[in-house]
Amino acid sequence: MRRKIHIKPIAAGIISLAAAVFILPAAPAALKAMQPMIDKIVQDAAILSLSAAMPQGGLALLKERFEENNSQSSRPEQQSSQQAEHEDAQSGSEAYSPDDMQSLNEDEYTYGQSSSQQGQQGQDIPNIPKEYQAPVLEEDMSNPPSQQYIKHGGGLIKNLTKLTEAQVYSQLGKKYTLSIKDIAKPQVLIVHTHTTESYNQYDYKFYDTRNNWRSLDNNNNMAAIGAEMARVLAENGIGVIHDTTQHDNPSYNGAYDKSAVTIKKLLKENPTISVVLDVHRDAIVRDNNLLVKPLSVINGKKTSQIMIIAGCDNGSFNMSNWPVNLRFAANLQSRIAEKYPTLARPMYLTYKKYNQNLHDNSILVEVGSCGNTMEESLNSARLFAEVLSEMLISYSN
Repeated sequence: MRRKIHIKPIAAGIISLAAAVFILPAAPAALKAMQPMIDKIVQDAAILSLSAAMPQGGLALLKERFEENNSQSSRPEQQSSQQAEHEDAQSGSEAYSPDDMQSLNEDEYTYGQSSSQQGQQGQDIPNIPKEYQAPVLEEDMSNPPSQQYIKHGGGLIKNLTKLTEAQVYSQLGKKYTLSIKDIAKPQVLIVHTHTTESYNQYDYKFYDTRNNWRSLDNNNNMAAIGAEMARVLAENGIGVIHDTTQHDNPSYNGAYDKSAVTIKKLLKENPTISVVLDVHRDAIVRDNNLLVKPLSVINGKKTSQIMIIAGCDNGSFNMSNWPVNLRFAANLQSRIAEKYPTLARPMYLTYKKYNQNLHDNSILVEVGSCGNTMEESLNSARLFAEVLSEMLISYSN
């Protein structure tokens, strides 16, 4: 199905705003009163600009996302001309130390509670025209048939490379070491290559096929998930840098090149960083537009299931550190499976780069899919960060 972009209301608002500014140059009070409308028009214009760069349809957008992932895997490093494009993206990063958490207002970290996310809180069932309805399937994806996977500790690994099972086990059998001298200094860098990825608005059996699962509001996209992870890590005494740059605004194209610039900059500024997390959300669409939400109930709460992805060098990525990343990912996967057996889907080992060549202990983390809600994914982010905290503390001197 095709998504129609409704331009007229936005254009009318912009025209009205221009007229008001022209007519009322000497009436600051009147302009102040119009500020909410001005803000809304600016936001709508930004969304319109973003939409113009998208395929015409939410499901087509999901396809574009994975095409961008595939092209990135073999793309050479970009020249410095990429820097100017990067600087145009909405950006920002925050550092969290354990001491900071004592003074932070808890409300500041209550994400995903806007009116669009309250379907799970008893709000009315969404009114979706029948022609735009497609089914949502809740599925526990944590324990598929084990013969298809490599087992490591309590976790499972899906080997999508040409490496034999014996070769993978050979790498996993090597001792994993991580030495953290001062855990309160920045140890974890959280970034989002696809920051504007967002979630389904309601916990419901149908979804709206016109949805593009994107949001420019960092309270309702992957930045909110990263912030929740950062909060939990800092509460456990671990220094964190969380970058909220919207590398995929206005387009997925080139997002990995932009996030590489961010990662390199923050690694240079924070040499104590031990772990790099690129936090995304997945998209699982089957025949007849069936949208799958990987889901578990943990501690009585609906919780999105996460998936860790470790890249493997196919000989052209210049990623000699992939075995280190694999061992880090597999150890974390095992710890998650032991503490929360249904939190994680099997880990993927695949011929992709995902900027994991830039630093040891780099992984990509998919938190739920576009079928999940923000609330379900925040629950997941907390549990994931809790296990990661325990792992890092165990390696702290």
